[in-house]
Amino acid sequence: MLTSKNTIADFFADKLPSPLQKVNYNIYSDAGIEVYIKRDDLIDPIVSGNKWRKIKYTLIDCIQKSKNHIVTFGGAYSNHLPAVAKVCNALGLKSTAFVRGDELTVNSNSHLQYCNSQGMELIFVERHLYKNKRELVQQYYNDANNIYLVDEGGRGELGAKGCEDIITETDIDFDHIFVCVGTGTTLAGIANAAAHKFSNTIVNGIVVLKGAEEIEKDIKELCPLNNWVLHHDFHFGGYGKTNNELDNFIEKYILETGMHIEFAYTGKMFFGIEELTRTNYLKSGQKVLVVHTGGVDSK
Repeated sequence: MLTSKNTIADFFADKLPSPLQKVNYNIYSDAGIEVYIKRDDLIDPIVSGNKWRKIKYTLIDCIQKSKNHIVTFGGAYSNHLPAVAKVCNALGLKSTAFVRGDELTVNSNSHLQYCNSQGMELIFVERHLYKNKRELVQQYYNDANNIYLVDEGGRGELGAKGCEDIITETDIDFDHIFVCVGTGTTLAGIANAAAHKFSNTIVNGIVVLKGAEEIEKDIKELCPLNNWVLHHDFHFGGYGKTNNELDNFIEKYILETGMHIEFAYTGKMFFGIEELTRTNYLKSGQKVLVVHTGGVDSK
């Protein structure tokens, strides 16, 4: 098993820092804005985008505390679960995930099949039971001292700390930074780092969940600053939801830029950025950073 802090921190050393690419897209150029993409999606096909950022310091903490069993949580199409499964398998750590939905099996989709192939134990629970995560852990493990809990999506202080690295790798002083928001952990880390590194940068979160206004409270606990804002108008009906308008936009964006985006997270983010460009929220002469957080198509 790999045990040193440096070994874990350098797990994807050959892929980091992730590249910064200027994107050529007619809507942006017509509006007079410069848009750069932080290509965290290129870190790894599975541990993609912000997934490694959010679990790196968690893994270091887990091993420093002599724990050998990571227990985490996610839905049927969680990108967090395959990432945790792959890294734990590589590091020789046991992994378990409580999965929302007792109707599911390890063969329900490719995400869950991959987790199973990496040795992750999957425990499928009813949705109303899934809400009380601490009780689930207590029921199954009864305070076992080798357990290390990782919240859904890597949410928490260590996850936010890892996402600060996205900004420490970046030298351009941007007017706006955009990131898609599920738990808000990535935005919190980016906003914390941006406040220390840049002058007047606004960090924008495109929320992919419907009715997630309470997420602002979670972000404030990790980043009690005023340099960030959430946009709730681009969720297309809720997490994992899409329609013809979004599907057509994604097809057009991929065709024009050659960069892959998907409907659950990044497609909604880039759609939101285009709408905010059209409505002059983003103004001529501004520089914009977009964090590509990866994600795998799950339709």
